[in-house]
Amino acid sequence: MRLNRHTCFRRPVVLFVTCLITALGIVGFVSLRRDDNQYIPWYKNNAPCSISPEQQTDMVELAARIHKVFGNLKIRHFACYGTLWGILRYENLLAWDNNIDFCAINEDIIKHDENWLFRMFKKYNIQGSYNNWEGAYDVRYGQAFGKITLFQFEVDDEMGRLGMERKVYPSRHLRYHVFPSWMVKAPLPLGQLRGVEIPVPRGEADIMKHHYPDDWWNEVKPKGCK
Repeated sequence: MRLNRHTCFRRPVVLFVTCLITALGIVGFVSLRRDDNQYIPWYKNNAPCSISPEQQTDMVELAARIHKVFGNLKIRHFACYGTLWGILRYENLLAWDNNIDFCAINEDIIKHDENWLFRMFKKYNIQGSYNNWEGAYDVRYGQAFGKITLFQFEVDDEMGRLGMERKVYPSRHLRYHVFPSWMVKAPLPLGQLRGVEIPVPRGEADIMKHHYPDDWWNEVKPKGCK
């Protein structure tokens, strides 16, 4: 059979597309097969056991400034993860916690133009960017780093985290990043962080039963800390 140049050209293209689709399928299959037993919480890794006083001061200031920005925009927000543990247990930062964690309600955020939100961050000297993978804003002030994780209302009166990660690892999302919506019903109660009032979820530590289902009742320090 005689082959013309168009036939010869199509064959490599078809082969390339077939290989690409196959490779993407394998990656997707492997990703979906990864279960919760392969998920390693941050505190199971090595991390500093203490943070410098200067960085801690900037962390508290960052928390206060985030609260001002979101309060002015009437965006529901609250301390979560490690920052919430520090507020509930010590009204302070955990000694080993190296960033500020907030959660915020996406339905409140989308009422505002994102450029306006970034201008508000800039007004309070906060550097910020959006992380599509995690569905969160990464923020910084001075020596302090923070993360504002976005949650949205979902079925069965639950809140679920945004981001591409939840689509790639759905079982991980359902296990660690879903909680009842009553916990964010306004107005939110206030906790103390070194004398600064910061919103906290309703039920106080109840939300930790959803974020840390395996050990929420323990104070777990990073690996290597006594």
